[in-house]
Amino acid sequence: MKRMGIYLMLFLTFMTIQGCGGGRSSRDNTTPNNGVVFYVDPAGSNETGDGSLSKPWKTLNYACQQVKPELRSTIHLNAGKFIENEGCPLPAGVNLEGAGIGRTILQGSCNEFLIQLESDFKVNGDQTISGFTIDGQGRRLYGGISVNRRNNVTIRDIAFNGTDITGLQIHAGGTPDSTIPPREYLTGIKVYQCHFTNCSKDFANDENDIGWGKGWSSGALQIGQLDGAEIHDITINENRGGGIKFCGNGWLKNLELYQCNIRVPDRDPFWGADFAIELWNIYDNCKVYRNTVNNWVSFVRGNKGNGTHSLQFFENRIVFPDTGNPQVAIEASASDMEIYNNYIEKAGLGVSLWYDKSQANVLIHHNVFYDFYHPSDYTAGLEIHLNKGTVLSNIRVFHNVFHNIRPDNQHPGLVIGAKVLFEGVLNGLQIKNNIFMNTGTKTIKQDVVYWDGKGEIRNADISYNCLDNVQLGNAGPFAHNLFANPGITASGSRPFPYYKLNSNSGLIDKGI
Repeated sequence: MKRMGIYLMLFLTFMTIQGCGGGRSSRDNTTPNNGVVFYVDPAGSNETGDGSLSKPWKTLNYACQQVKPELRSTIHLNAGKFIENEGCPLPAGVNLEGAGIGRTILQGSCNEFLIQLESDFKVNGDQTISGFTIDGQGRRLYGGISVNRRNNVTIRDIAFNGTDITGLQIHAGGTPDSTIPPREYLTGIKVYQCHFTNCSKDFANDENDIGWGKGWSSGALQIGQLDGAEIHDITINENRGGGIKFCGNGWLKNLELYQCNIRVPDRDPFWGADFAIELWNIYDNCKVYRNTVNNWVSFVRGNKGNGTHSLQFFENRIVFPDTGNPQVAIEASASDMEIYNNYIEKAGLGVSLWYDKSQANVLIHHNVFYDFYHPSDYTAGLEIHLNKGTVLSNIRVFHNVFHNIRPDNQHPGLVIGAKVLFEGVLNGLQIKNNIFMNTGTKTIKQDVVYWDGKGEIRNADISYNCLDNVQLGNAGPFAHNLFANPGITASGSRPFPYYKLNSNSGLIDKGI
């Protein structure tokens, strides 16, 4: 049998990438009709109304106080603009629906969540919230919707605009300092076809400082202590703060997050740029896929638990803005991760591996890293941090393309391969069947692997790679690497068909 070509599989897998928001239909597109429907209308009355179609109430807050959860009912908000100046505690078992985004508008200006699905202990919410816009009136509203300790809640077709801290927060009561797994996870959580505009915030050190020595940011959508949540077809556009973020220190299992389009600021006063996605403590086969974002994503702590992966991150598109501050694209700080079929452009770093404890089993394959640049710091396709006393093991880098990963000067650590920092142990680094190519205007011969000489590297294998205008570096052993032009199409859309091999490419049947 012939050995598989270095790059053959990359073209086939990239053809499955879909655009954000299309293709896959929602799994739940109906609002349950379990009982009586109560009506609320801007022209209604809390004094003389009874919640009927002909005599509706005036405010959601009043309706939430009147409807009993045992009725298994729906509160229907008619079209129009509602003024709500205090939080609305929605009972479990009660649905809430509007006439549609932009038709039903809830305006709020209180220092709490406008709609509160909150219980003192975990219960079945069995409710759907849908079909309206929450207007925070220029960030005069703390947050849009809070879900706390309720299973089986669906939130769909809602627009969140101009809240101060966050648009939507869902969790099981976890706290920011929870370092052990929670006793309870929420199940049956679905969020889809929602839109967030300017709903998050950057906090300075003196505002709820959590000890990092820098400020921190909230997210437009915040989640924690969830098992099996499904979040998809979300659009986020922020002028400060982050996109999708953990709360209560995270703790997520079996999460599916897909087909989202997220844009956040490319300048941040504390971290260089705001995150698009930041999730902590991930376990049991989480999946993040087919998303389009304009800035970095971060996954910190976790392992496969009872599954085969902590997280699979695939078929995502990360393209930094031309005028932005190049940041790490993927911060991968959990064990048992698989990162594949992603396209990353104009980052400062592609994948950064770091942890304050041991980390193992990270597979990075069939990605394209293109046009990386950082004007004042190091640039790399893969960066490895090894703190003193830590062990990072079984890191596999297969079938990727590293194209124009270019520094601006010869500061130590300017690389396109791996950078090893500090004084830990790296055991079992494999870099195989990749294309490293430099077709830019920079004349510096970047290294495939640059090692600063600290720490210890054991059992490295860097072989069967194609190097075009690139040198090997100093952290071998190196074997069977080919110095040649890979012979790609070099035209059309990136990644496909731009990186397709020509039929006469010298790489065909040269891999392993």
